[in-house]
Amino acid sequence: MNNFLRPSLCPLTLQKSMIVLFLQCLLLCTHLGETTRNPITTCVSKGPCKCSLSDGSAELDLTALAGNNSKPKYSNITGSDGDRYWFDPCLGFSLSEPANDSCTDVAMCRYAVEQDTYFSCGKPQPEYLYFEQNNSVTLIYNNSENGIALKLTAVVVRCIESTNDRLLVHGRDTHRPEYYNMTLETKYGCLQRSPPPSEPSHGVSIGTMLIVIALSGVILYCGVGFLFQRTVYGAQGMDQIPHYEFWSSLPGLIKDGCGFVSSNCKTKQPEGYDSL
Repeated sequence: MNNFLRPSLCPLTLQKSMIVLFLQCLLLCTHLGETTRNPITTCVSKGPCKCSLSDGSAELDLTALAGNNSKPKYSNITGSDGDRYWFDPCLGFSLSEPANDSCTDVAMCRYAVEQDTYFSCGKPQPEYLYFEQNNSVTLIYNNSENGIALKLTAVVVRCIESTNDRLLVHGRDTHRPEYYNMTLETKYGCLQRSPPPSEPSHGVSIGTMLIVIALSGVILYCGVGFLFQRTVYGAQGMDQIPHYEFWSSLPGLIKDGCGFVSSNCKTKQPEGYDSL
């Protein structure tokens, strides 16, 4: 019985598989289409605490938050996990606490209270991640050996209007103890938008020059002709207009020319004239 029913089930299973495959292809094509229409914008590093969006529209500059080699910008900050943290977004620093050789030339250091031990949680020169959804940048610091990241710190930079910046240390990730999360709230976290590029000036076009020359010629012709007619010939009234007879007859000449063209260039025969 089972062998008899199995062939009848195969076409149904194959049909379902084809439907699932078709839907997966459809989703993949949709995703590729969205990616093509909305290319991913990244923040390219321009230094230890500066990056510029890949499309050139904005820049993040945290240089004003730099400390020095012996004292980081944020020192002895208590995290939500009870441990203490030191952090500098720009420069590497070295702590001078007794018996501390773990936090040398680091961007972030953690002091585990229970273990009474210092840990390096990230080296200087972070990577920058730009999130277009909330228009923010995240700094990624890692402490690696032989290409393997031992600890990693993610610092979300938030833009605020207040002049007082604040560092919020959320501590270690509950699912990944080697990952640390922080939020840096500062007015320097606001992306500085670049002004749109100005269009190059092409100067005065040839058409504009021709129009200016023509208008200048007309004004000069009328002014000089008016003075000439009045002073030399003593003309009065409409006779002061230069070549008045020509300009007054010009509309009639234009009318006759248009009529001649519209009649297929045939002249009107006078009455009483017999054609050959």
